[in-house]
Amino acid sequence: MLSVLAAAIGGTRQLRLKGEWKVTAIIWTVIVGDSGTSKTPAFTTVMKYPHEGQRQSLADHAEAMKEFNVELTRYEKKLSTWKRD
Repeated sequence: MLSVLAAAIGGTRQLRLKGEWKVTAIIWTVIVGDSGTSKTPAFTTVMKYPHEGQRQSLADHAEAMKEFNVELTRYEKKLSTWKRD
């Protein structure tokens, strides 16, 4: 989970420890285990929340783009009418 949270922060934020030395939120982790020891279900559980958030963000963006395109069409129609008059 810590790796997922650090990845969500990414390189957008840095901690300046001293002088010009900066550290980003990177946590290197690895899942170690023999085949069949439930590594995938644990990974899937941890990744469920970031994936759901991303799906919701993409759906919100798609809806906002639909609204934008409707408004853009209205604007262009009004502009065309205004130029003609």
